[in-house]
Amino acid sequence: MTPTIMFWLDVAAHIVTALITTTVSLLVVGMGARRPLNRRLAGFLGAVLVWAIGSLVLRGVLWLEKGSPLLWTEIAVVGFALIGPTLFGFISLYIEAQQRWHQRAFQLGLWGTLATLPLAFSGQAISRTWLGQDGVLRWQLTSLGYLTALIPLLFEALSMAVVWAAWPKRREPILAAAVTLLFVGNLLGTFISLPLPTVTIVQTLSASLIGLMVLRQQIFNPLQNLAQELEAQVRERTRELEQTHARLGRLSRRQRAAAEIAHLVAHAPTPDEMLGQLARLAHNRLGYHHVFIYQPALPAERFLASEQLVLKAAAGTAARTLLETGHTLLMDGNTLVSRAAIEQEPLIVYDWKEEPNSPGDTALPGVRAEIAVPLRVGGRVVGVMSLQSIHPYAFTEDDLTVVNGLGNQCAILVENARLLHQAKTTLAEMERFQRQHIEQQWRTFMTETGEARACLYTDGRSLLTDSLQAAWSPHIAQAIAEEQAVLSEEPDQEGQVLALPIRLRGQIIGALNLRHKPGKKWQPEEINAVNEFAERLGMALETARLSQEAQRYALRERLIRQITDEMHTTMDISDILLRTVQNLGQALEAEEIAVRLIPSQALSESSPRDDGASQQGS
Repeated sequence: MTPTIMFWLDVAAHIVTALITTTVSLLVVGMGARRPLNRRLAGFLGAVLVWAIGSLVLRGVLWLEKGSPLLWTEIAVVGFALIGPTLFGFISLYIEAQQRWHQRAFQLGLWGTLATLPLAFSGQAISRTWLGQDGVLRWQLTSLGYLTALIPLLFEALSMAVVWAAWPKRREPILAAAVTLLFVGNLLGTFISLPLPTVTIVQTLSASLIGLMVLRQQIFNPLQNLAQELEAQVRERTRELEQTHARLGRLSRRQRAAAEIAHLVAHAPTPDEMLGQLARLAHNRLGYHHVFIYQPALPAERFLASEQLVLKAAAGTAARTLLETGHTLLMDGNTLVSRAAIEQEPLIVYDWKEEPNSPGDTALPGVRAEIAVPLRVGGRVVGVMSLQSIHPYAFTEDDLTVVNGLGNQCAILVENARLLHQAKTTLAEMERFQRQHIEQQWRTFMTETGEARACLYTDGRSLLTDSLQAAWSPHIAQAIAEEQAVLSEEPDQEGQVLALPIRLRGQIIGALNLRHKPGKKWQPEEINAVNEFAERLGMALETARLSQEAQRYALRERLIRQITDEMHTTMDISDILLRTVQNLGQALEAEEIAVRLIPSQALSESSPRDDGASQQGS
């Protein structure tokens, strides 16, 4: 057959199509082989290239009447069948309107086409191909061939629908023209014999238009790719910032809650109540299901020497049950709690099943996640707080940070409360000893000095007496017993009675008994004045006692010094002994004073008084 113009037009179109698809494929793969959009475009262009090469060689074989037309027909059919699904995959991703059904339809079309391709071989799709008198390729489709041709046409129609559906949001005129032209041309060229190479022309024009669009975006506008990558990076960074912001927000809320907990715990009166309040608030405010607080069996200053950790506070249903049963842990390093105590560092286990060594002993059976933080004060560990959950990955690093900070704050509060309680106990003990000392000193003073024990004021006269009965009344007894002021109910003919104790640093050393004029009542301002006077009276009496004792001690020191000086005026032993007993007798007004010198060998013997000196006097 002599080649016609249409034949050479058909061949030229295939050559142009092959060159365009090859060039654009290499460009998009070289610019971004890892980008999904470039990969899908390369797949579509590869299918067009297979069809173009197969069709071009098929025309040469038919013209020269050499070779196997069936083989190249089958190759052209493979390329033609894959054009529709690969085009749809590229369009759905390029328009950025990809939905779930888009991806599923793309995969279904691709695998469905590959599954039907074996049926297209051996003349089952196209029974015969030939060149017409006009030089245009002709073919005869079988029933299976019509079905095979419908698959690419269906996906080309879907591609056209996706492009036009996205037109209000994203206008792509070149892409819309290329897809529409491809669908209409393939539809007409496949089922209608026209005097023009319709399929060849539309494939060339469509591939050229899509290639032009890609070249314009990725070559003539090189910043477009960079802008897209930057936008993708911005979106990624924005997502990371949002996640970080959300995490910091959660951490900030938990830290504020921890600060409120520390403030509330500070108002508990005793260390044990502080620990209980801490466990309950961590359970309620922070949402931790099970909270345990352990302390050593020994005092805090001997923490590491303790062999056991005793559960002092707990929150949660199972935790309270363990608290009531007196739960303990061994300080052996086999549990997270004991390890945190020994290492003095906060520890976390996300899932015990993923740890090489499961816990030897835990508070809860089946525990999966756990946090243990030591309660530290000034470098010392005074306890351990443990959070446990039966759910894996129930805790995060943020929980560890919050609980560690809360534990350290509350540990200081608990230690301060313990020291304050200890100081109060010591002060109370000192005050008790001080009262006993004051009581003993006044008893001794009254006995040794013979001072008057009572004083009366009656009929305008003051009277000192040693008779306690003379200045005693039931009101005084009641005031001393109750350690407060006592007032008789109603004034009688003799007057209303007011009795109140005289205190000295908390110790009662006496009492006042005052009777008002007949028919009159004690007024509140009078009672307050008498109370203030009683306090000042106690201080005045103590000052006078100390002054008298100081004078007595000074007199004794002076006498001792005088006697000692007198003894040093002579070197004769007998004279020293005589002067000693003489001066002591006169100074102390003693009935009898005796001094005896006893040799060492006679310490255990009884001997007559023949080598001493004595004086008797009155």
